[in-house]
Amino acid sequence: DAVQMGLYLVGAVIAMVALQGLVPGGWSSIFAEAAQAGKLAVVDPSFDISVPYTLWAGVLGGGFLTMASHGTDQLIVQRLLTCRDLVAARKALVGSGVVVMGQFLIFLLVGLGLWGYYGGRPFDTGDEIFARFIVEVLPSGVSGLLIAGVFAAAMSSLSSSVNSLASATAYDFWAPWVGAEEDESRTLRAGKFFTLVWAALLVGGAVLFIPLSTGTTAVEVALAIASMVYGGLLGAFVLALRSSRADGRSMIVGMVAGIGVVTAIWVFAGTLVAWPWFVPIGTAVTVMVGWTLGRGTSGPEVQVGGV
Repeated sequence: DAVQMGLYLVGAVIAMVALQGLVPGGWSSIFAEAAQAGKLAVVDPSFDISVPYTLWAGVLGGGFLTMASHGTDQLIVQRLLTCRDLVAARKALVGSGVVVMGQFLIFLLVGLGLWGYYGGRPFDTGDEIFARFIVEVLPSGVSGLLIAGVFAAAMSSLSSSVNSLASATAYDFWAPWVGAEEDESRTLRAGKFFTLVWAALLVGGAVLFIPLSTGTTAVEVALAIASMVYGGLLGAFVLALRSSRADGRSMIVGMVAGIGVVTAIWVFAGTLVAWPWFVPIGTAVTVMVGWTLGRGTSGPEVQVGGV
């Protein structure tokens, strides 16, 4: 994953260097034209939940999304388990935030440069702009490297997702069910099988979401899909760690309710509520339903980090 990340970041830097020579006046001209067109407006303080990129959507919606993705997702946990100790894992989490900000800045600059190169002309979809630039404008060797970078980014995300799903299925569900907790080789074989199963399910799910993603970039669709389930996941963790009233049954019902409400919003009111608000809404619904239906637990209180 680290090598793949480096490859697509190198590809982005190469694109920025190429745009410097392809656009008359280089980046200074791009920034000047972008400023006149209002493309450099960074902060939108409006509280309009139908707009995805506002200050409040970033702070609140992005905060909840990050808590869910970095605090509850097996995708991140499997990376943290490769760290030497807890201190190193904490440093990795904080460092990832810094790196992600730099990564976003690089690709935002690439997008700005592409806007300047094409003169702001519209395209059918936002996803085709960079791809068209790579194939039609850049020389063969450079375009090949950038295409490899694009595939590296996709492989980095997909391999981690499939691995985390297969690992959780094999170790947390299948092995206890068949009594194979101590049989590592058997569990490993099951994990390989579940890898194929989850890969097929992910491909099928992606195909099903095509009609709902018309006119939307792939990144936004991916974040919206993740946000639909992250709210339920984060809400369940909040109930498990902070509520003595909620039990397993009520948490499951709360998760189903949270995910169901957010899914209904996306399908029937997607133009009224932007995707950054999906996680806060899903979390709130999950916590409220789980707490309301909970009957209390008789087990010991959960201790986290000695607290």
